[in-house]
Amino acid sequence: MSTTASATTASLFRDSVARTPERVALRWREGKVWQEMTWKEFGRRVDALAAALSARGIRAGDRIAVVSENQPAWVIADLANATLGVTTVGI
Repeated sequence: MSTTASATTASLFRDSVARTPERVALRWREGKVWQEMTWKEFGRRVDALAAALSARGIRAGDRIAVVSENQPAWVIADLANATLGVTTVGI
């Protein structure tokens, strides 16, 4: 996918998952140990959360507050929301 004015965050994310599933997407520290997540796993977690939110009645146009420190769970939640057309309100 080329980056255009019509590209969305969700579509750019999906493109990265499809093009480079085995590459590292995220790195973060837990204590003194660095952790990694591939694009494939990242996509799987985003899809799982999006499905759970959808099953609970969350729909495009809704707004969801996310209370989190800077960690993978925050970006997973934000991308799950973007996948559904939901607005993330960070707190």
